Amino acid sequence: MVYEETKAGVTSRYVRAALSKSIVPTLATGASATFIPETGDLTGVDWTRLHYLALVDYQPGGVALLEPCDVLQAAIALPPATH
Repeated sequence: MVYEETKAGVTSRYVRAALSKSIVPTLATGASATFIPETGDLTGVDWTRLHYLALVDYQPGGVALLEPCDVLQAAIALPPATH
């Protein structure tokens, strides 16, 4: 998720882009991976006010809709080297 700290309606944040990516194959316990999400062109943005978040769902029983699912985990993502 890419959001900008700016007044938008009744909030002080404006989501500029939301992306999704499946982590396949699944990662082993303690493993890590690098993902580079790409958005479409963002216009009218104050680049100094952008923030990046990574939200991750974990479904220990598989991908079926009725399987148990852990609560979202979130981390601040690193911004790209250039815009």
